[in-house]
Amino acid sequence: MKKFFLKEAEKKDENIRNKGTLILDATCAPQDIRFPQDASLLNEARIKLEKIIDTVFAYLIEVGKIDSGTKKPRTYRKLAKKEFLAFTKSRGRTKNIKKIVKKLLQYAERDLRHVNELLPQIDICIEFVLSDKQIDDLESIKILLQQQREMVDEKKNSVKDRIVSISQPYVRPIVRGKARVKVEFGAKIQLAIINGYTCLDKISWDNFNEGIYLEESVKKYFNRYGYYPEAILADNIYKTKGNKTFCKENNIRFLGNKTYKEPVIKNEKNKKLYIRDLKARQEVEGKIGVAKRKYTLNLIKTKKLETSETSIGLEILILNIDKLLRLKLAKC
Repeated sequence: MKKFFLKEAEKKDENIRNKGTLILDATCAPQDIRFPQDASLLNEARIKLEKIIDTVFAYLIEVGKIDSGTKKPRTYRKLAKKEFLAFTKSRGRTKNIKKIVKKLLQYAERDLRHVNELLPQIDICIEFVLSDKQIDDLESIKILLQQQREMVDEKKNSVKDRIVSISQPYVRPIVRGKARVKVEFGAKIQLAIINGYTCLDKISWDNFNEGIYLEESVKKYFNRYGYYPEAILADNIYKTKGNKTFCKENNIRFLGNKTYKEPVIKNEKNKKLYIRDLKARQEVEGKIGVAKRKYTLNLIKTKKLETSETSIGLEILILNIDKLLRLKLAKC
């Protein structure tokens, strides 16, 4: 597959040191999740915990661990639901958000205490009582409540490895700073365009600075072809001192958008080369746009980490198939 799409040379010419162009850029592949708000996350956690309490309590009555006349642990579910609905319908929600978050956190923590008291009474494996999804959700809820309690007690708005979805706890907020959306929720990926074909160089569910991975991408290029690229076209975020030194040592022409600190290009030949490289770099923006608008990279609907990464990989594969078909049709 790699040889088919990347046209990897079977016999690497050792005499060639630099050849070809490597275009780099990073983007986010957003997951199909509800926009995370503390109040809605805590309310969802409360509802899931109440269902777990109902399931475990019913099982304990069925096996005779608890008398049928015993009252179920008090969860205040009606009051909690009423308060949350009143909050969602109110106009000045931003004024009362801290108050409702604190209340919902207390309801959820109380429910979690009841769950922790009931679970040790189960005399068989917990998997026979709760579904796999309920067990996974319970682990996510424990972390979520710890994070929310930390933010409430310390009066802060962020926490490390913050959970933004109970059903998909691996998803992290990716701050992009774009005009349309400043924060996206999904995997951050780095793409490399080589000979018109797209490679998935890096995928991470945590935010990362793509500038530090330029050398790694160049080494991957070298492993594929046996020589370094002649030119690297990338954003200014890649234009670090270390990357410039690395490119200079390996005779690679590096292009990033010109900054105001850099001198004006007066040589006509170099100026034309700079403009040509600038236009060529737009190919990666076009690839990202096609993948997001045409092939749903902008909305990953799979639910598990492995299937989400597979879905992203398939989107890149379809981009390459599309490129190959266009070349075949052009020859017809």
